[in-house]
Amino acid sequence: MCLLLHSQSCDDTEAMRKYILYNPDVASFKYHSTSEMDSNFTVMAESIGDEYHTMKELYEHRYELFLALVKIYDNYITPLGREVKCWKSKFHDDGTMFDNSFILGIRAVKVAWLADIDPSVINITYHLPLKYWDRANVIELDKAPKWDGYTSKDVLERLRLL
Repeated sequence: MCLLLHSQSCDDTEAMRKYILYNPDVASFKYHSTSEMDSNFTVMAESIGDEYHTMKELYEHRYELFLALVKIYDNYITPLGREVKCWKSKFHDDGTMFDNSFILGIRAVKVAWLADIDPSVINITYHLPLKYWDRANVIELDKAPKWDGYTSKDVLERLRLL
């Protein structure tokens, strides 16, 4: 992975690169302030990536793919017998939301004649930038359904179960 790091007051890019690579708690794409690094330290998402794509490009692909999936699956019964409803909301169930974001979700419920298949309800959600709001032509909810605690690994399995 090729990292491009930026700090207004630190010229030792190699030291910052090692700091990020060996400190997963700060290996994020947000601003970080630590006692070891200056408060202007930033990892630039536009510059982080492999030799093919930046993180910014990969997130753009993620947004577009999820929007396409929602467009195709909304109000659909899948070959695996799941009735799918998609939705969007500008608020989590507790009324909070990340700045300039909304949540887009897929809820798939097994149809009655497939009652022996588990899980009975599949929820998959992603946060998207507000600039995509109008492209998600699905029902708008006042608040998102309560998050059921699923992990990224769970999302991959749930996508397979659609």
